[in-house]
Amino acid sequence: MDVRVLCATLRDLKGEIKAGRFREDLYHRIGGFPIYIPPLRERIDDIPLLAAHFLREFVAEGRCVPEIEPEAMERLCQYPWPGNVRELKNVLERAVLLSEGRAIRPSLCPEPLSASGREWERFYDLPLHEACDRFTKDYLRRLLDRYGGDTQKMADHAGVHVTTIRHKLRELGVVFKASTLKQGHSH
Repeated sequence: MDVRVLCATLRDLKGEIKAGRFREDLYHRIGGFPIYIPPLRERIDDIPLLAAHFLREFVAEGRCVPEIEPEAMERLCQYPWPGNVRELKNVLERAVLLSEGRAIRPSLCPEPLSASGREWERFYDLPLHEACDRFTKDYLRRLLDRYGGDTQKMADHAGVHVTTIRHKLRELGVVFKASTLKQGHSH
């Protein structure tokens, strides 16, 4: 039997081996031909192509897919995409739903960072898992403040189920005043 195995990970496997969290022999079995794919923020020219691809997918699913206004595309290209291609697809899917068949406006796209406020830069020197955890903590704290601890509103904003928000709050130890946390109701 001739078999090829393709694996993908967000983790630094060599670092995981050094930390004793990944078997070195397994790494050598699966690491025959590693391919590094840079994050989306380093492939800005790919954003319009990926957006067009995802919009074609949505059409195939029977959705009414509008065009993307030039200013909206510009905004998509200026955003740093910490969630990479998956985040881009989710943002576009949400924008398609909210646009109700009209053109996707800039207001339906994430806000780009100003040149002076590149707060994302602090995450780039960290290992990926730590950067993701720190970003998620910061994101959840901001949502807690914005929505006064209402987990349902936080979940609606984030585009996830309310139990996911509650789980992440506990998992990451995001500190909040118990009196401010409101129990959202599941849909």
